[in-house]
Amino acid sequence: MSDEDYIEEPPLTELEQDQLDTGWFYFLATPEAYPALSGYVDDSRGYPIGGAKAKTLRGLPPAEELLTTTDGSGQLMLQLATWRVTSSDLAALRPYIEQGVLSIVTKEQWLSLKPEDEDPLPESEPQISLSTHCSQQIDGLLDDSMSMEANGKIFTSQDHASSTYVRNPDLWCGDLDITCASPWNSSGGHKRAGTLVTPRHVIGAAHYEYSVGAVVRFVEKDGTVHDRTVAGKARHPESRNYYPDLTIYTLDSDLPPTIKPCAVMPSDHSNYLENFSRVACLGLDQEEKALIIDWRSRGNMQTPVDPNRLIFHENKISGDSGNPAFIIVDGELVLVTVWTFGGAGAGTPIADYISDLNTMIATADTQAGVSTNYTVTEADFSTFPQI
Repeated sequence: MSDEDYIEEPPLTELEQDQLDTGWFYFLATPEAYPALSGYVDDSRGYPIGGAKAKTLRGLPPAEELLTTTDGSGQLMLQLATWRVTSSDLAALRPYIEQGVLSIVTKEQWLSLKPEDEDPLPESEPQISLSTHCSQQIDGLLDDSMSMEANGKIFTSQDHASSTYVRNPDLWCGDLDITCASPWNSSGGHKRAGTLVTPRHVIGAAHYEYSVGAVVRFVEKDGTVHDRTVAGKARHPESRNYYPDLTIYTLDSDLPPTIKPCAVMPSDHSNYLENFSRVACLGLDQEEKALIIDWRSRGNMQTPVDPNRLIFHENKISGDSGNPAFIIVDGELVLVTVWTFGGAGAGTPIADYISDLNTMIATADTQAGVSTNYTVTEADFSTFPQI
């Protein structure tokens, strides 16, 4: 960008800076306006929600649970973490602000109107959203001095013939345990990728399968190699025209704990992750590069716009099919999809097929003549705020 193209952003207002510093919005509303505001929240979030989640998914608190200002105006006091307030919300609230029945104030102003005998506001930062957390898990490992050549390759050397693999000590995500990703198999060499989802089961793309009897290889962090033989497999019974593009394989024995199966995106992930939020993801390719893509929705990805993420971005090409794409949650891999299509990458959304995958495991076990009783492990997002 040239000097002529540079546009200086306007300075933050006192209110904007306060929201940035505290992580909270502080609202004052008249009792007459509050029911309409509460109703807006219910309508925009789909409340009330019945069933098992009714106790945890609720709109704004009832008016009788709110504090009342000490200035005699009788306004109700409400605080909301910034991640709960969207730009659409602020646009919807503008008419109330213009009418004078709602105001957004700074923390200092809010505290000056708060009854003295009430407990103080929490000093800790409000809990961040899962989308923000996942992106921070990747963005926090990147800097603009990195390069694909030095920091993007999982192995500095791979000799499939001699089963010798040397992990890259400068890999940008080297602290993550990605031993679930197989770098080689006897059906496709470095292609026809598979990913371990239980100690004995591998997931891959249905249109790019191994053969029963194929050898699949996994590599520990220290380079120790473990080979297993495919004893049974089950393609998704409805797989047509590359969808659902999923096959499960049963191996002839469990992998040791030093090869860690990945969790999978849970069926309730839409309660925590917003579509089109550009969550940073880790994806692999046939060369065992640790690529970065942005999650778009379901099993679909998009090219990053962040410059540090772009350092490790490449389009998916023929031969990459079956390789995994993960989000990172608390330092752990969570499988989103396996590649079917090129470009930024796309595949079948794993979260939509949890029950089917477990049935496929049982089917592959039957073909292998075993009963492992394994199922995939859905990641638990319950410690994060729901959207």
